[in-house]
Amino acid sequence: ALFRTDSADTFGYDGYAILRPSPDALTLLELAPAAFGEAGSLSFTASIPTLQQVGSVPITNAQSAVEIEFKFEREPSEAGDSCKTEPSYTTDIITVSGAEDTYTIDIPAQGVNQFRSLIMKLLTDDTQVQISNITISTNPPEAGQIVRAADCLSAPYPSQYFDFQVSEDDFDGDGIDDTQDPDDDNDGLLDGNEGEKYNYTPGYSIAAVFTGTYGGEGGGSNTTQYADQFNFPIESESYGGWSNDNTSFYPMTFNSRINGTSRIAFCASTVGTDVKVHFKVEDQPHPFNLKQKPSELVSIEGGNVIKPYIAEFPTLTGGFNSLQMYVSERDMIVQIGKVIGNWNFDANNLGLDGMPKPHYLLNKDINLTSADLEADNFCNDFPVEDTDEDGVKDNVDMFPYDNTKATIHDFDGDGIFDLLDTDMDNDGSLNEDDCDDEDPLIKILVGGNCI
Repeated sequence: ALFRTDSADTFGYDGYAILRPSPDALTLLELAPAAFGEAGSLSFTASIPTLQQVGSVPITNAQSAVEIEFKFEREPSEAGDSCKTEPSYTTDIITVSGAEDTYTIDIPAQGVNQFRSLIMKLLTDDTQVQISNITISTNPPEAGQIVRAADCLSAPYPSQYFDFQVSEDDFDGDGIDDTQDPDDDNDGLLDGNEGEKYNYTPGYSIAAVFTGTYGGEGGGSNTTQYADQFNFPIESESYGGWSNDNTSFYPMTFNSRINGTSRIAFCASTVGTDVKVHFKVEDQPHPFNLKQKPSELVSIEGGNVIKPYIAEFPTLTGGFNSLQMYVSERDMIVQIGKVIGNWNFDANNLGLDGMPKPHYLLNKDINLTSADLEADNFCNDFPVEDTDEDGVKDNVDMFPYDNTKATIHDFDGDGIFDLLDTDMDNDGSLNEDDCDDEDPLIKILVGGNCI
């Protein structure tokens, strides 16, 4: 292709990016990021045309050579957002002159960094250059984590800071495939480490997320939930509680013979007097919950002391697709989180023995007690902070310092937060093409009407 940077302010561009085949398609670099764990190179074919003209008009100030450089970026950004593009690498400048020839630029080792964007810059104005056959020689990245600038570290999971969807194969978005990544969620704890117990992210988490409030029928008020704080108002109906909205671990199946008594471990505290809490598993959500099994009541100690607790169930058989939580005392705020049961939640994630891989609670002694959890510092990482106080924890908040942008909402319940979901109402029409992205029955605008 023929390229030229025009020195006039109203023409030309500073650089050239790789064009996507279509707005919803990815470039080859986005599909297969470039990495240079060891040294690599970039090669291309180029020449300076003898006849320099635009149409039939000669370019009067054309030069005999053009200086070129390339820039590799972590992610493309039309706005030049350094929190997306960095870390980046800019190559040495190379000079193209004369007839067609092959040029090669050496690229030093880039460690763990991977690049999904490539920018070509012409540093010589008003001179045409013919460039083709750009080839990148790469090699696997080193194992490790990307180190970003301090002002880009506003969320523990870097992939949730940026506005692209979390990849199934690279959960933390650090450019290292989960099969090779020693720390899949980039929380600083190596996978399998005793401290690696949970995160709050629906779709990936082993912890329940109780954001479904109810109990307001008949003129009463729903239960309330703000981050990890729960309240059972006196105006709420007697059955008021909270439903788990993290469906990724359904169906829950319990095996008391192998894993001990069916139980749920959690962290909790309350400021005032003691508060009783219990859970309930159901075969299906209401109103199809024909089988319901409540846990025992657990008394949460007052005095604002965060401690681990265990709620036990009678023997449970079969699968359960609904988990509810209840607080017995009215108008008593209780802080609850890190709710993890000894259920097998991923029947397709098999270990070497052909059995579902157990999570943290299943790895513990079948006679596990709350004292054991306390000795194991189970609640040391609870609660997670909510810096902007918008009710969304920092580790799942794409904008943890901006309370005008909440990311926990998931309109279509597909496990992808709305701000990450390209089809928010799951109607098969992308948000930008959907004239009502909160109505799965309305897709397009025809004759001024949404249909």
